[in-house]
Amino acid sequence: MKHSRQLSQTDTAEYEHFLATVYIRVTLPWRREDQILPVPYGQWSEQHIPSQGITWVDNAGHLLTEDAPAQLLERLTRQV
Repeated sequence: MKHSRQLSQTDTAEYEHFLATVYIRVTLPWRREDQILPVPYGQWSEQHIPSQGITWVDNAGHLLTEDAPAQLLERLTRQV
């Protein structure tokens, strides 16, 4: 398995068309300081997954559960 820093869009491009088939409500908590999957990736995801929304988490990097657990919990329970 590739290390996350070695991943590129070409690794997943053949699966992108499946995003349009996601018919359940999806909310992605996206980290504003994520250096592995920066903000533009979140914005791209928001445009390609129907019934989806981004909830932005400030002061958090890629490891959201470690960087901002309280913010993550708040956003997850807000969606219920």
